[in-house]
Amino acid sequence: MIVGDGQKHLVSIIVDLDGDAGSATGLIEATDGHPFWMEDQGRWLAAGKLKPGNQLHAVSGNPVTVVSVTPRTESRTAYNLSIDGIHAYYVLANTTAVLVHNTGPCGIPTAAEAAELVKKATPTGSALKAEPWHRAGSFVVDDISKKGTVFKIGSKDGRGDATLIQMPGELNGKPGRYEWIVRDGIMSHLMFIRGGTINGIAIKP
Repeated sequence: MIVGDGQKHLVSIIVDLDGDAGSATGLIEATDGHPFWMEDQGRWLAAGKLKPGNQLHAVSGNPVTVVSVTPRTESRTAYNLSIDGIHAYYVLANTTAVLVHNTGPCGIPTAAEAAELVKKATPTGSALKAEPWHRAGSFVVDDISKKGTVFKIGSKDGRGDATLIQMPGELNGKPGRYEWIVRDGIMSHLMFIRGGTINGIAIKP
């Protein structure tokens, strides 16, 4: 955890949690530079640049809509998580978890760049398996540039970060997500996750 004292530029973000179904809202407070995942734009954006109407990614898979963003400057202690091996995590807005970034965008490729990484990577491990849920992702790589979401994930073997790409889709009429993991030109994971959502966590639905 990184702790900082002094004058901080903060924002209070109100989000709509249930759309037209009700009037539930949630509050998120963050420093103005903290990145949030923009569901409607497919990119990270600093909290201070959020606008009403922007859609943020929620753990449920259903985006939440920004209602208001109120900036302020005050002297206080700010806590910024630095989680080993994890570059994105969820914070609570009332009872809804919203995806934010560990610190800064840290060189995350664009969706188009990620598509090229996958195309050029040498497959190994599950990326070579013959089952349909492993092979099918090979035929939708061109869609990554338009529909893919890119994350950085750490490793337990000390070999550095890998790029995780997740993309909604379907296989044999069943909805879910495709995902690829690439590191140093090697694609070690290629799989369709039935019922999977875009969550930045490999294999877990």
